Amino acid sequence: MAEGERYVHVPARSGAAVPGGAGDIVEVIDLQGKQIVDFFAFNAKSIDEVLSPTHTRTQALRLQLRPGDLLSSNARNPMFALLADTVGRHDLLVAPCDQRRSRLASTCPTTPTVATTAPRRWRRTA
Repeated sequence: MAEGERYVHVPARSGAAVPGGAGDIVEVIDLQGKQIVDFFAFNAKSIDEVLSPTHTRTQALRLQLRPGDLLSSNARNPMFALLADTVGRHDLLVAPCDQRRSRLASTCPTTPTVATTAPRRWRRTA
């Protein structure tokens, strides 16, 4: 691990909050393959401003993210830039897991949750 880097392991059925700032890189690594990760972000200076899949889709003009796309907040501000993507497919339509959905959907019981402050650059790798 390079100087200044932090590693945070988020086990299944749990969550973690990772503070950050402008220029930081968040790398989400899928350790077991084909896991689902619910990813949340908010502006630490204004917690009402949150990462918004709806605004991200609207500004990208597509349903699937590609490297170079900006992930936007509910205030239409860029929060992240997707730098790399080895997964290739992300769901921007289905709401993240919560207690009720966990009881109904077989995919939720193993879903880790990551929350972070923004803006950051983001890279997801399998």
